[in-house]
Amino acid sequence: AFDYQGLLNTADILKSSKKITDQNNAALLLEFLKADTDTRLLNFNDYKKIFLTNDDTVRAKLATQDSIKADAGILDILEKEAQRIITLWDHVKTAKSAALLRDLLRLCETILLKYEVLKRQSGALDFDDLIIKTLELLKGKTPNQNTASWVHYKLDQGLWHVLIDEAQDTNPEQWQIIEALCDDFFNGEAAHEKLR
Repeated sequence: AFDYQGLLNTADILKSSKKITDQNNAALLLEFLKADTDTRLLNFNDYKKIFLTNDDTVRAKLATQDSIKADAGILDILEKEAQRIITLWDHVKTAKSAALLRDLLRLCETILLKYEVLKRQSGALDFDDLIIKTLELLKGKTPNQNTASWVHYKLDQGLWHVLIDEAQDTNPEQWQIIEALCDDFFNGEAAHEKLR
């Protein structure tokens, strides 16, 4: 939790230190604590630097020995605030990543929709279209349901071997095409007694 009063007391102790580092941190702390919410958001990166390094790890020295001798309790307050800021900063980075990913997905969706329109307008097919259309043809998922039977009949007349090359084990549609081609080797009247 945000320990407003503890941080205010800590700032007073740091301000009374003879060390310039403590005095500078005290000024940043007091400026942040006395600011409204909008100003705090604007100055958060400066406030964060009191507690964290550029690598977002807790500073080895949050206060000088003089200030810690003046009140040993300030070290605990500063360490707790540093941990709170790390957690908060992780949430901020996660939210920024999520927003960037959302924007990227929207961009990809727009590009893919435009790509589909351009393909349709030019009557073009890409490699994925060829796989899907072939699978639909072999499985009879075309407007003319008899097409699959005709394709299998034509293949049966001249297809004696199936050489599988470059089949992608991560592409289920390609494997379904291979299965559809090979099914005819072992089923019904297409099955031959002699080995193919």
